[in-house]
Amino acid sequence: MSAIQLKDGTFVEPDQEQIIKWQRLYPDVDVYQEINAMIGWCDANPSKRKTARGLNKFINSWLKRAQDGGGHSPFVKPKGDVISTRDMTMEQMMDTSWAK
Repeated sequence: MSAIQLKDGTFVEPDQEQIIKWQRLYPDVDVYQEINAMIGWCDANPSKRKTARGLNKFINSWLKRAQDGGGHSPFVKPKGDVISTRDMTMEQMMDTSWAK
């Protein structure tokens, strides 16, 4: 896993104990995937990066929104009949008919 970049340019990587705690608090959320989404968001929004002091609140708020949204990232809005890859069969994941 990668680390989240803070406002001061340093990086913080959540430890395994904290990740387990978040997985228990937010059981519908893929915590690892959401952390990766947070890393991408912080990379894309350098002026909105968090401080070391505010990071825990940022992560918990993000994960709570994902939990409240059915386990999806707060910035990804499922449309219509879109199926989460978490819920797909291997056959559905291998389907490339959409590319034709």
